[in-house]
Amino acid sequence: MSPGSGSMNRTSSVATNTDLSSPSTARTGSTTLFSGSSATSVMIGSRGNGTAVLAPEPPVMVFFTVHDGKYAFLHLELTPRIFINPESCNCRKNSKTACLTSVLETKDKLIPLRRSCAAKPAARGLYTWDLAKFRMPRHPQYKDVEVLDKVKYLTLKFTSVEAKDEFRKELGLLEKVRDLEMEMCRDILREKQHKDQKPAKR
Repeated sequence: MSPGSGSMNRTSSVATNTDLSSPSTARTGSTTLFSGSSATSVMIGSRGNGTAVLAPEPPVMVFFTVHDGKYAFLHLELTPRIFINPESCNCRKNSKTACLTSVLETKDKLIPLRRSCAAKPAARGLYTWDLAKFRMPRHPQYKDVEVLDKVKYLTLKFTSVEAKDEFRKELGLLEKVRDLEMEMCRDILREKQHKDQKPAKR
């Protein structure tokens, strides 16, 4: 994965039945990670060579925040089932007061969210606050990353309308990248199936 656009300051909260149920007062930023995965791979087998068509990895959004006094990363895979729901914030009221909240929801039961914290609180834990745990190919310590398996939605509170708009634009760009990669993968599959259906030359 490679870093995408820069970070934005905002606060965030996660809705869950665990200790994340209370809104966080920590400053939070985010960055984006693109999949960069290959769509095809040459396979060598006992019956000859072939081509494996691999589904691209979904883009990833990483939130920089604080949990229990420790610096933390929240890692969110932007699957096609993740979306912003304007009905879950004050945007639905169309009031004169600007809404500074966005709510990320999923069409599934739970959001695919992971968390990695520094080993010690505050600045003492900075040297263990390692984003590389989420890299591809998988880091050996990826297995130690905490899976938050009770998160139903993610609430983001922004400091300004401009910051919120910037986030929505960034999210829209990631969705376009994801959809483009998926369409390219489908095109390769269709082309491969078309070639396989052609009668072999004698």
